[in-house]
Amino acid sequence: MSRLDAGDPARAQRAEAVLHRAAARTLQAGEPVVSAETPAGLNGAAAQRLQLSGRTPDGVAVRQQLLTFRAGGTVYQATVFGTQLSEQGVDGFFSGIGLGRRP
Repeated sequence: MSRLDAGDPARAQRAEAVLHRAAARTLQAGEPVVSAETPAGLNGAAAQRLQLSGRTPDGVAVRQQLLTFRAGGTVYQATVFGTQLSEQGVDGFFSGIGLGRRP
């Protein structure tokens, strides 16, 4: 999980797009598949869930799923990466992410 304070919502939106392109470029991936499913705990934050398939620099085939979301001028990114991904595991990880939760 990472966080970037872009300063304002417009810059955060542009930063989120840059993060998406960088993830695809890193994996030498084609266009990402955008999923309509996003965690309920994001309290209305603008969210996108992407699936990428590509290769590591040494040629290993990998899959990556990213969840990016914006709250005000801040962009958050959660990433799951591996040669095989369990959809149930990825869904469980992403569903545990939320904004404004208290332990």
